[in-house]
Amino acid sequence: MSAEDIVRITTYCINAEDNAVARQVREDTIPGYDKASTFLVVAALASPDCLFEIEAVAAKVDS
Repeated sequence: MSAEDIVRITTYCINAEDNAVARQVREDTIPGYDKASTFLVVAALASPDCLFEIEAVAAKVDS
């Protein structure tokens, strides 16, 4: 599998103001990504040192 197989990305962030940073990281990592994407502001993340977490779901059809 590769980044081309990603069908959905969910970004969890503790500050709404970090949306632009998270979006830039996604664009730098997966240029041209144009599928489902959700940005959620949450009270806390798994690590207090993180500003945001990105969850990606990929799917690939076996031929």
